[in-house]
Amino acid sequence: MAFFTQKVWVEWIEQGLANGEYNYHDYKDLSDIEQVGSSKVYKALMKKDDIEIMVCMKYIGNKLSTREVQSELKLLRKLQFFNNEYISEFYGITKSEINDRNQLKYMVMIEYGDGGSLREYLQNNSENLHWSVSLKFARQLSKAIAFLHENNLIHKNLVSG
Repeated sequence: MAFFTQKVWVEWIEQGLANGEYNYHDYKDLSDIEQVGSSKVYKALMKKDDIEIMVCMKYIGNKLSTREVQSELKLLRKLQFFNNEYISEFYGITKSEINDRNQLKYMVMIEYGDGGSLREYLQNNSENLHWSVSLKFARQLSKAIAFLHENNLIHKNLVSG
């Protein structure tokens, strides 16, 4: 298997942006949300059609091969066209600020759920959580997973956050 460098997938992303395969959006007010596995998740305001939308953002490819980056972005792009109420919407890609190693990084922009992530909601409301709300979450999650399976979409990192 060939070794792919960050330079290769950055070129691939830039080509996809230039060809209109991915939407590009600017953002402001970036702040940390949480650490999920080896990825840090952020929230920010994205400007889309003169409206500011709260989005969840995650760096692309911190330790991934080009194939993994391509696979992840292709999945997100497919989801963009399905418009399913149980799946977070993929808005596009943005460039982050240049970091201390003078590297420009890309981030994916995904719909930020009302009240934050499921993990945040459960942590903040576990004492007062009525069983009917838990049942509602279980139904929504099962519908989302069923949708992925029906459309032959695989998500390798399905987590509550």
